[in-house]
Amino acid sequence: VLIHTVPTCRMSKALHVGTVWINTYRAYSYMVPFGGMKRSGLGRESGIEAVNEYLETKSVIISIAEAAPGNPFIMR
Repeated sequence: VLIHTVPTCRMSKALHVGTVWINTYRAYSYMVPFGGMKRSGLGRESGIEAVNEYLETKSVIISIAEAAPGNPFIMR
């Protein structure tokens, strides 16, 4: 995208694309995620978004109480 005024940059929010270069081309950093939108690409390469593709969330709950808890399925 080539522009002459900074406020014109707002239009980049409306574009449904993975990367928008404004007044430059092929500027790149390994920290910036790369990938398509919709059906033009699945997932992301580079950046934290790429790492998140390999992660699964696990919840771990630990009690430090000395007494054993009661039955959690009994309505009180």
